[in-house]
Parts: sequence; C-alpha cells; structure tokens
Amino acid sequence: MSTNCAGNGERESESRYHQKQHLCAAGLMERRLIRLPLLTKKAYPKNPKVDTSDMQVQVGDSSVKSAVSVKNLGVHFDHKLTMERQVNAIAKSCYFQIKNISAIRRYITGDCCKTLVHALVTSRLDYGNGLLCGLPETLTSRLQKVQNCAARLITKTGRREEITPVREKLHWLPVRQRCQYKILMYAYKCIHGLAPYYLQELVVPYHPARSSQIRI
Repeated sequence: MSTNCAGNGERESESRYHQKQHLCAAGLMERRLIRLPLLTKKAYPKNPKVDTSDMQVQVGDSSVKSAVSVKNLGVHFDHKLTMERQVNAIAKSCYFQIKNISAIRRYITGDCCKTLVHALVTSRLDYGNGLLCGLPETLTSRLQKVQNCAARLITKTGRREEITPVREKLHWLPVRQRCQYKILMYAYKCIHGLAPYYLQELVVPYHPARSSQIRI
C-alpha cells in the first residue's frame, strides 16, 4: 500500500514538473523582443528604418521572435519609440468607457458621473503618462480630445461650446501639462527622498562650482 502511494506521489510530482516546463515554454512563446535604434543624430535619423524581421533569440528549446511593438506593464512600445500605438490604445479604451457612461448619463447625477469618469477614463489617461512627455502635438491632441469629451459628458456641454472654461471649472489640467506634472512630481520626490531608491539614484541634484550671487 505504501509502495503504491509513493509511486503515485512520484508520478504526480513528475507531471507537475512537466506542466511547469510546458507553462514556461508557453510563456516564452508569447513573449516578443524589440530592437531599438541608438538615440544619436547619426544612428537615429528622422525616419529610422530598423529591420526586425530576422531577429530571434534562443532561450533553451524555445525561440523568442522579434516584433514591431511590444507591451510591458500595460504600455505599448514600438521600435521607433513614437508611442503612437500607446496613444491609440488609450484613446480607444477611453472612448469605449465614455460611450458606456453616456448611455446611463440621464439616470445619474453629475457627481456620480464625475466619479465614473475619474475611475474609468481619467485613470487611463494618467497611467504611464510620464512616458508621453515631449510627444508631438499630433499625438497629444488625440488624448486631449478624449479629455474634452469626458468633460462635456460630465457637464453636459455642447460640442460647439468652448471647452477651456469647462476644464477650468473641473480643475483639470490639459493632457500635455498633466504629463509634465507627473515628471515634476517624480523629480520632487526623488530630490526629497520620497521616491523609491532605484529612482532616487537616477536624479543627481546640480550644484554649481561657483556661486551665482552677484557681488557689489
């Protein structure tokens, strides 16, 4: 009886081992790698052409294939670092949530609508927006239209009415300023020791060698 139990235990442990190996292999097959150009004037022209079709990395018995864009922690990165796919993904997700909220807008109060917008729309606009700092106006304008649409939904403002006073009434910063605010907040926390250490060591305060005071 004990021999059978021991044999069953060995078979179970062996099957679990093979299951773990299979899951690891499946995880490797789902992963993709991306090749980024060097950020120099010579190696990074205005329209870089990077061939990633033949790139492959062998990890054990599995091969990780290259891709034009990859997703990490919910953020899309393309091989040119334009962040266009990330902007499109944010806009698509936010418009889907705005459409759902607008379907029940007549049945809820303004405060309830504001809560839903903050939970389902604004949170998506603010997630990882530090990576969007410095993007061209053609991309940030797409996200700005999303924020304007959400503001009109809360206040029931018409499409032809000016949106800037509405944002000011809601105390909302524009999208571009929200990205800059996120970077400034990280910098402040790093300088004052409020951020994680791995971020603090990346920020070195500047101390001029000579005093800038004007002597008379």
